[in-house]
Amino acid sequence: MWNNDGPPMTPADSERLRAAFRGFLGGGQRPDSAARARMTQFNTDQPFVLRNAGAVGILLDAGKEQDLLNMSGSPTRVLPLPQVVVAHEDYTLFDRLLGAGVTPRLEANIQNTLSMKDSVPQWNTVAEIRGTDHPGQVVIVGAHLDSWDLGTGTTDNGTGSMATLEAARIIAQSGLKPRRTIRFILFTGEEQGLLGSRKYAEAHAPEADSIQAVIVLDNGAGAITGMALQGHLEAYALWRMLLAPVHRLNADTINDAVKGGTDHLSFIPYGVPGFNFNQLTRGYNHTHHSQSDTYDKAIAGDLTQASTVIAVSAFELANLPAMLTRWEKRLPVQPIVAAPVSPDLLRGH
Repeated sequence: MWNNDGPPMTPADSERLRAAFRGFLGGGQRPDSAARARMTQFNTDQPFVLRNAGAVGILLDAGKEQDLLNMSGSPTRVLPLPQVVVAHEDYTLFDRLLGAGVTPRLEANIQNTLSMKDSVPQWNTVAEIRGTDHPGQVVIVGAHLDSWDLGTGTTDNGTGSMATLEAARIIAQSGLKPRRTIRFILFTGEEQGLLGSRKYAEAHAPEADSIQAVIVLDNGAGAITGMALQGHLEAYALWRMLLAPVHRLNADTINDAVKGGTDHLSFIPYGVPGFNFNQLTRGYNHTHHSQSDTYDKAIAGDLTQASTVIAVSAFELANLPAMLTRWEKRLPVQPIVAAPVSPDLLRGH
């Protein structure tokens, strides 16, 4: 969306802007560390470049079928322009019009209020089954309780929260006593930047070496298919052993995928092994952050299976003969919330 008060952008203006973006990103080759750093800076700079070029807003493609919308956001990134999400079919219509040489004219009426003065209290929900031999050593089982409000948040992450609670019930009613404490946490503020888990990990940093591992369920309503090793191939034998009892549940497939965007990440910088289960997709890309994320998408059989796998995994981690080897500690840095635009990106504009 462009400011009609100034001179309109010509096709030549648009092409120069696109060329600058392509050049800044490095031309589509597999990115090395330097290219990834440029891409990170580009993502920070882009909205400022658009504003300086006369934009009054950013139009985003929801990227979902059936006119579904897609809600997201984070307080760790402050933007100089409003962002508006439109359904995929509307977005492709604008693209077709531009391709035909027709400039769409859009009008938006957005009324929001934002206060930086008053904080909104939020809480993590925590319960535990205390260990018999090493109560100060802890296995954390987690999911996030918050959601976006286009739907009711069933698959992201009501199902994960339900499975976490059911895993706690399974262990408690089994009568089995874990050697280490198993702590069940429903985190808040995950959708806004892992806020609940980050604050929990920060508050418990002095105890990080006493956290055996963190296991999280946060990839939709589907049954667990196995574990992603977060790139730590040395953990393969461990998870082959941990998941052996649930082989008949088809939950023992292991890969080295690095899973992002959920609460296990908050603990890894402190050296705590953190894992996020792999799951059947069950239409997760359809329901995720959309108005289709509703209770009817929950699948009872998959929830039963996932709860069982989590309970077995947590109990076995709690009963291992020794603490797991710590991962390399890379303490988190404060995120960039705003930054000056890179001079290279502004040359010629």
